[in-house]
Amino acid sequence: MKKKGLRFGIIYDNIYIEGWQLNCIKKMLENELVEVGLMILIDTKQSKQTVGKELLRSILTIKTTSFTNLTNDFSIIECHSEKTETGEDHFTKADLEKVKSYELNFILNLSSKNIGGEIVNLPEFGVWEFQNGSNLTPYFWGIYNEEPVSFAALHLLSHQNEQIILKKGYFSTIKDSYKKNREHITSAISDWPAQV
Repeated sequence: MKKKGLRFGIIYDNIYIEGWQLNCIKKMLENELVEVGLMILIDTKQSKQTVGKELLRSILTIKTTSFTNLTNDFSIIECHSEKTETGEDHFTKADLEKVKSYELNFILNLSSKNIGGEIVNLPEFGVWEFQNGSNLTPYFWGIYNEEPVSFAALHLLSHQNEQIILKKGYFSTIKDSYKKNREHITSAISDWPAQV
């Protein structure tokens, strides 16, 4: 009897996924029971400038060909988010229905958006995101403020903008280089979703 696997989705708002984010996805896909079911591109000015979904698919296919377990045919959809008074970005009802139809077990938010609303309850294991989404400027402020330690976390989102910590870590701040400090932290945290 074949074991049931986990299907996950990825939310992003930029067609150029960063290396540490790709590494994060690759590490999850190294588990034979995990597969990408959906990539959700949040509607942005940049996404409107692309030639079309086929261009986006070809870029992502090139970038993911080294993923040994990416055997399933995942879908790419474009969704629209609406900013609420609380500062959260909520998906439209029509887009929520589209996402729901993919029956995902969890969604990893790699966008810079503050995702909230009904999307956080759609997947069985919720929506996960790194501290401040993929906005890693806190690692600049650690250097600027000469803090000896930088904090990072992977959160499970819930209603009322609550964040439940799934994994957290403290890293020695590399004070002489923002780039080195950021790479030091992101290389470590890219393992976390696979571990969770």
